[in-house]
Amino acid sequence: MQRLLPFAFKELLPRNVHEAIAGISAFFRDLCARSVTLEGIENLKTNIAMIQCNLEKIFPPSFFDVMEHLVIHLARELELGGPVQYRWMYLYERYMFHLKKMVKNLSRVEGSIVAQMINEEISNFAEYYFPAEVQTKNRRPARHDDRGERATYHVTVPDIFTDVGRLSGKSKDRRLTEQERSHLQTYLLTNCEDVLQYERIFMAEKRFEYRYATEAELEEMKQREFAGWMFTYVSALNKLKNHLSHIYRN
Repeated sequence: MQRLLPFAFKELLPRNVHEAIAGISAFFRDLCARSVTLEGIENLKTNIAMIQCNLEKIFPPSFFDVMEHLVIHLARELELGGPVQYRWMYLYERYMFHLKKMVKNLSRVEGSIVAQMINEEISNFAEYYFPAEVQTKNRRPARHDDRGERATYHVTVPDIFTDVGRLSGKSKDRRLTEQERSHLQTYLLTNCEDVLQYERIFMAEKRFEYRYATEAELEEMKQREFAGWMFTYVSALNKLKNHLSHIYRN
């Protein structure tokens, strides 16, 4: 919310809506900073009132409840209590949620939590006596862990294709659109070190061809044209290589 949200909505929302959302994101980013100053706190007090007014111009009245108006007082709380890192309640709230999930008998809440905690501690203690190949709850791999496996090929391939990876959910088959296919090709090519030299050649050609283009315009050209240019360029190199080989053999 503090850093990624403004960039995610930059091209999707009208300017006034994006500025309001970016303002509330910047407010929370400054509010959660590790070090604060009295001048910064005064700026937060001033800015949050204007940000709230901008939000009220965009969203309907039903959107605003006590939680939306609570942020007005957060700057004052920061002034009285200091940096918020020393007053986080998220850890304890998360642990309380874990304890509440253990309740099976609503008429005996405390006893139900104690019984489930005993079962959990016994399970954690007993798993150390199982052989290493036995998969237990705490030993299972993380959700996105591919266990460091790397694919092996009979020919040399770029490093980007050696990581195996694994699916994070159920797979399904579908045909990519032309736009998705183009974006995928561009992403793979621009994130492969072996293609970096060709990317520099492409950018040099575009800078020479469009001498007054800005860096943003050149970057847009790269995202739009680099994959097709790369295919044409490599095809020409292969034809030249085959032609030279034919001349050499003759």
